[in-house]
Amino acid sequence: MRLRVRGRLLRVRFEVEDDGPGFAEGETEQAFEPFWRGPAREGRPAPRGEGLGLALVRQIAEAHQGEAGAENRREGGARVWIELPWAPEGVSRA
Repeated sequence: MRLRVRGRLLRVRFEVEDDGPGFAEGETEQAFEPFWRGPAREGRPAPRGEGLGLALVRQIAEAHQGEAGAENRREGGARVWIELPWAPEGVSRA
């Protein structure tokens, strides 16, 4: 978990990383489309599931004035993140 200030806005960021094959070029935005499932890759079975998980993550983030995204890690694998506005109790950031 990371806390950061962007302008006058305090935000909290949660990240999930894996060490899988990562996203192919152009797939990071596509992965957030409802019902999209990545293609089968050499030596790996076809993806399972309905393709709704990341679409729901982004919708929930945006409903709370946040953001969600994905990227490949330099070390290999992928990182998916969600960043939400946060106001600690008793702190006003007007």
